[in-house]
Amino acid sequence: MRRTIKLVTLAAMLAVFAAPALAQSKECNDENKAAWYDTFLKNYKGEPPQQKIAYDAAKLYLTSCPEDPADQIPRS
Repeated sequence: MRRTIKLVTLAAMLAVFAAPALAQSKECNDENKAAWYDTFLKNYKGEPPQQKIAYDAAKLYLTSCPEDPADQIPRS
């Protein structure tokens, strides 16, 4: 029983510390935006599995940075 409690406690601690690390990976910063765009460019013209990767990268980019003024298309 003691071993089970220790394992459950350890799992809970790992979950608490892993949550912020996962949240940071979707942060809208220049490094992440460049990585997502690079992933998109490398995969969007490929086979269907590659296109799925490109679609997921584009979707992540758009959901993480919805209102970034730097991404606006300039109008003349």
